[in-house]
Amino acid sequence: MLKRAQHFLLLIAGLFFALIVDPTLSARGGLFNDSEVDCFNRTTLSGRRPSSDSVATSENLASENASALFQEIAKIKWDYGSQNCQSFEGERIQVMPLDKDSYILRQSLCSHFEAPFMYLLFGKDKVLLQDTGATSDSASNPIREKVDFLIKKRERELGRSLSLIVIHSHSHGDHSAGDILFHNRPNTTVIGLQKNDVINFFGFKDWPKDVIKFDLGERVIEGLAIPGHQVSSVALYDAQTRALFTGDSLYPGRLYIQNFSQYWESMERLGEYGRSHQIDVILGTHIEMTNKLGVDYSVYDQFRPEEHGLPLLYGDLLKLIEQLRAMAHSPHRQVMDHFIITP
Repeated sequence: MLKRAQHFLLLIAGLFFALIVDPTLSARGGLFNDSEVDCFNRTTLSGRRPSSDSVATSENLASENASALFQEIAKIKWDYGSQNCQSFEGERIQVMPLDKDSYILRQSLCSHFEAPFMYLLFGKDKVLLQDTGATSDSASNPIREKVDFLIKKRERELGRSLSLIVIHSHSHGDHSAGDILFHNRPNTTVIGLQKNDVINFFGFKDWPKDVIKFDLGERVIEGLAIPGHQVSSVALYDAQTRALFTGDSLYPGRLYIQNFSQYWESMERLGEYGRSHQIDVILGTHIEMTNKLGVDYSVYDQFRPEEHGLPLLYGDLLKLIEQLRAMAHSPHRQVMDHFIITP
């Protein structure tokens, strides 16, 4: 009896320790109070997770270069849609923390087949939101509700207001349709979609070659122009999380290229940038690959129970650059392990 009691106490102690050391448990319903859980993810996903681990993600997890942050993000089980989206009752936007000052948001596959990712980064004075989702109505895209909740929570903690800056990874509609939901929000600036809008707001002097710095208040975000997928594409680097946000230019999916020479040059600049900056994780704005190496889902598939993980590594960027060099004189569709080059 004594041994059983001791064993039980050890189990309880182990559970308590896991709750303390694993920050992602907060997003799985472990540390937030009931109202916070309700606003983050109203529908539990515990019964909607695929049973098998991702083969493709596991390969990157096993890499000696995979950081702790990469591993935590790779293990997140995103809602994978439904075979009947008309009866879907899950969360329309899922929210997961990167750290206490950074959040990943994803629009549901049943809200839009693109299921884009968005990123919210807090500084002491400003908050940066990259992208606003693929639809313009708050029912299918409650991005305003989620962002307001998180900002108000931080404002209560700080005892003062924060300004919101809404920018875009690029100007395509599946990343900017939700802009209209922020047009009447106080203390908010929504950056325009054209290249000149981006240049003028951030103060690029030598687009696309220079690197700009944008201070959120004790948190400086660096921006790099990366045209090629789209003319106004921008990558962000956050030294706090050591994350590189690459939009549609690099993610686990089909890398559509509008202008091959521009895209190649942009990826070369990103690769060079990474040689002088520690990049622990690369975060794009979609997942289109399955968990089988080199295999993608169809474009309009809204049921994806075996998705690839979200994050990529700096090594994946280097592999992309190597392949772009190899096809320089003859751009063509090339299937890679974690993405598909699609000129």
